[in-house]
Amino acid sequence: MPRRIPRSKAIPPLFVLRAGEWCPQCGEGTNVFALLASGLYDGVEDDTFSDLMLLKDIEYLPRRFLAMLTERCPGWRFDQEEPSEPSRLMNHCPRCGMKITDFYTHAEPGSAFYPTSPDECGNISMFLLPVKGEVSLICGWSSGGLTDWLDCDQAEPWEALTPAG
Repeated sequence: MPRRIPRSKAIPPLFVLRAGEWCPQCGEGTNVFALLASGLYDGVEDDTFSDLMLLKDIEYLPRRFLAMLTERCPGWRFDQEEPSEPSRLMNHCPRCGMKITDFYTHAEPGSAFYPTSPDECGNISMFLLPVKGEVSLICGWSSGGLTDWLDCDQAEPWEALTPAG
């Protein structure tokens, strides 16, 4: 029987983060992406958080919302890290196709979305998504550090994010 995870809701405004990162396989520089919400109703905890939330390990997004992301964020698509694991939204190297997982971009201090100081946020660009309502999803999340240092007023419009980066 498939596992049932309660859906959460990302509360707008929503943002796409873009950062430069090195492919762990071929060493080429590439852009990686992450999703940021202004709040989150967590379906697992049945609680609402009203702080900036960095969303990760995303297992479900509505098709129309996903299509909007993948149109401007090349290499960001659902894939499985291991055959026994669920598909998750993850970055891929455009040169060699390597899966660049959220663990690689979010888990180690100094990685793309785990800066250790406000100065390390200079590598991150923010784009405001044209979304008015809550977005249903299944995901993990984190707050603090990066979310404390980002200035949402500095976000660029979604149209400024071009596929070429």
